Amino acid sequence: MKILFLTGEIYGLSSLLINEMKRQGHDISIIKDRVLPYESGFNNTPLFRRIKNRFHNQEDIKKKYWNSYFNSNPHILEKKHDICLCINGYSLAPLFFEKMKKRNPEMKFILYLWDSLNFFDFKRNFNYFDKIYSFDYEDGKSNPSIDFLPFYWISPTNINGDNKYHMTSVGSNHCNRLYITEKIAKQLDEWGLSYKFKIVDSCNGKFSLKLLLNLFRSYLINDYANVKEIKAHLGYIDSPLLTKNAISIEETINLIANSECVLDTDNEIQAGPTPRLMWAMALGKKIVTTNRHVINMPFYNKCSIFIIDRKKPCLDYSFINNDISDSDTSFFEKYRIDNWVKYILGQ
Repeated sequence: MKILFLTGEIYGLSSLLINEMKRQGHDISIIKDRVLPYESGFNNTPLFRRIKNRFHNQEDIKKKYWNSYFNSNPHILEKKHDICLCINGYSLAPLFFEKMKKRNPEMKFILYLWDSLNFFDFKRNFNYFDKIYSFDYEDGKSNPSIDFLPFYWISPTNINGDNKYHMTSVGSNHCNRLYITEKIAKQLDEWGLSYKFKIVDSCNGKFSLKLLLNLFRSYLINDYANVKEIKAHLGYIDSPLLTKNAISIEETINLIANSECVLDTDNEIQAGPTPRLMWAMALGKKIVTTNRHVINMPFYNKCSIFIIDRKKPCLDYSFINNDISDSDTSFFEKYRIDNWVKYILGQ
């Protein structure tokens, strides 16, 4: 099939999908999704930014952007496509759909959300899509037009045979991840258990007024988890858990494969399983997670998933120490990247 793929580059996850679709024989055209200037769709936009955005006409900005894009990339409109697959689609606007449908009246439009409706107003474009999927369980549950579809997983390339670590975790420094991970690391140290945590912070101490204001606010409300996060951004914290180097998906999934248990820290405003959680479950690992919504998901298993309080994270030694060698991972076959691609494309 000829597929038009609109996507941002999210930690390399989109590149894996592009490669898999090509491997399956599809002809792929790519449009890079981006957040346009003065975007007002974010639900937690600071007051000053909201006021500033009101002085700019969003519809005009989007029309100018897409007219300019199609004028510079006429091959996109000249080529016939069977499917338009959009990941999030922050830049999408009515003009985009009008131009694509005029050229491709039979084209099927599919949307996959890697962020939740609590984060961004994706609903504004729902009426243009034939199918809508979301990684967010609560969004799928509360919106009849959305089907719940967790992230795909890929097979590891390097497995030692014996688990090298009792626990591993990889993630960027946001959503109180450094605070939670340090608390967990301290408990593992007390028990003499091995772990490898990598929290990526590439801010390199870059100063900004926004960070300082956020830091001041966090001190005022005694949000010391956020204080720790911002200080790390500003370069005021030197933790052995922090790294400035990006971690590849391959390295992340290989760490999961060589670990008995995975620490999963989610975004509190979203209710979807992270890629890390899905990869760990598919590989038969135990998971310690801050995602309280996972208890309602179809793959939840109390023997392999332990939920912790993100404000006071506390492990259970017996959960960490017990084996789950009989873990059934067959449920996750449909989420393996090759099957995931076939499913979302309706094959």
